[in-house]
Amino acid sequence: MQSASVLVIFIDGLIPGGLAAADTPVLDALMEDGAVSLVAQAESTTISGSGWSSFLNGVHWDKHRVPDNRFLAPDYASWPHLFTYLPDEVVTASCQSWEPIERGLVQPAGPDHSAFFDYYESAEDYWDDDSCDRSCTDWTVELLQTTDVDVAVVMYGELDGVAHKEGYGAQFESYQRMLARIDAQIGEILAAARSRGGEWTVVLSSDHGGDPEHHHGRNTPSHRTIPFVVSGPGVVAGEIWPAPRTVDVVPTVLELMGVDAVPGLDGRSVLRDRGPTPPQLGTNVLEATPGRGTEGLWGRPDVAVRGWQDPGELSMLSDGSLVGGAIPRDTSIQRTVDLGAIGAGGSLRYTLSARLGGKGGDASGLNLAFLDAEGGVVSVAGIGPRSGTPVPLQLAGTVPTDATAVQISLPMLYADGAFNDGSAADVSLIFEEVTVPATGSR
Repeated sequence: MQSASVLVIFIDGLIPGGLAAADTPVLDALMEDGAVSLVAQAESTTISGSGWSSFLNGVHWDKHRVPDNRFLAPDYASWPHLFTYLPDEVVTASCQSWEPIERGLVQPAGPDHSAFFDYYESAEDYWDDDSCDRSCTDWTVELLQTTDVDVAVVMYGELDGVAHKEGYGAQFESYQRMLARIDAQIGEILAAARSRGGEWTVVLSSDHGGDPEHHHGRNTPSHRTIPFVVSGPGVVAGEIWPAPRTVDVVPTVLELMGVDAVPGLDGRSVLRDRGPTPPQLGTNVLEATPGRGTEGLWGRPDVAVRGWQDPGELSMLSDGSLVGGAIPRDTSIQRTVDLGAIGAGGSLRYTLSARLGGKGGDASGLNLAFLDAEGGVVSVAGIGPRSGTPVPLQLAGTVPTDATAVQISLPMLYADGAFNDGSAADVSLIFEEVTVPATGSR
């Protein structure tokens, strides 16, 4: 699809709320004109070593084998930097600040232009002109003012550093100020890139979010939720749906550069993912893409279930079934379906079904809450919760007259043991028109 050069921007510890709180006119303009998700999902570890790696090579941490910041046994030979997949004639550039990433991923990929400014040599003062982020910006600006580049990757690390020191959250003045500083620097890079003519597409995301108490490193919504932005010529603006993931950066960049999908990558291009697919009569509106393995259990990544709001821990298996997760507490996922595309309430019948159960007293259920136009609950229905050997359960009913949407929740209820062993499979919600028998006269 290559129609423009690509600028790939990484901002460590970028919290979605920071984009609203801070003065970020450059990022605001990119989001206004681009494809955006503010509920994208980071790696379940929410640790920078995992996130930086997945951002650059498009696979989850169990494949690249960097679950933390120690880089003990990374498998970057099998899962290299995205530059590796680009044709030789594509001119590449990289600037970043973390030595294990530079040594393990960037340099083996052989970028045409690269610079490295050690984060730890400037970590005492993030605000001076010798900071690693400022140095990366200056180097990239000079390069793009004088050199034709097809793909440039710039990785900013100091927002995370400031957050760890002075407050991890969009509400902190220092966090807002550093994000505004990075925004201005991205503006400098874009101005330099555009000064030589040609068009540029920006792909931007992060490795994790954060919160004031724990900073990051937990598989929780505040730690996993990050922005994901694609903005440029030919990119259809709107919400990216289902919510993308960090591993989707690489496939998206490859498609932008006209490169075929790479077998084995865990991500997928988001260039055509816009808005929820309208429900259709007679089809299962709850279908989700199955996982690729025992995800989220016993040392495997907990991969967000596409199309659902997945706060973490509840996991999808390769056969499409769902399990509570490798934690001793309740878990759940939910989603909302707009009913406007398939007919008015009162003219629709629904059938809700799933195979539900659980081990050791753990249980699962599947619930509906029909909502009116203001979001108020009109009525509720559900099947389960059920514990024990999974069995198929089914419920049929009529959609309330004033319902305009339905919220579906799938809870896994913990009772005992080391893990939540609730389970669900064959989850289905189908809508059909109510048929009224014709009446005749004699």
